[in-house]
Amino acid sequence: MVNVSYQHRIGNDPELVGFSHEDISYEDACKVIDNYPWESELKLFEKYGEGGGFNFVLSGLDGGYADFQFIPVDLNNGFLDLNIVLKEGLWGIFGRKSKSLDYDVVSISEAKTKLRELFDYSLSSLYDKYK
Repeated sequence: MVNVSYQHRIGNDPELVGFSHEDISYEDACKVIDNYPWESELKLFEKYGEGGGFNFVLSGLDGGYADFQFIPVDLNNGFLDLNIVLKEGLWGIFGRKSKSLDYDVVSISEAKTKLRELFDYSLSSLYDKYK
């Protein structure tokens, strides 16, 4: 199951508004990205010094997760990070199985291609892919 949460402003209001959708399809995830107010949000980011972004999370049955964060930096690009936690471990340290990847700046289409992995892989197979 993949959930998404994201933030952006409505109109010229300086306050970021949070949105979320549970158990989405890949097509719905792409629609969220496509319908994001890229141009206005980037202008308001410059004005207020903070901006929105996307958080797509694949939840595992035993508490693990894979999390894609996509943060817009210009009209067609954003920072993309992937964090995978297969096993939390004792106190979050001992026995922890996790992996973090920083893709740096990617285009919207590249982000969508990477995001597809949350829908095509199980949590354990995604972890194994990047191990």
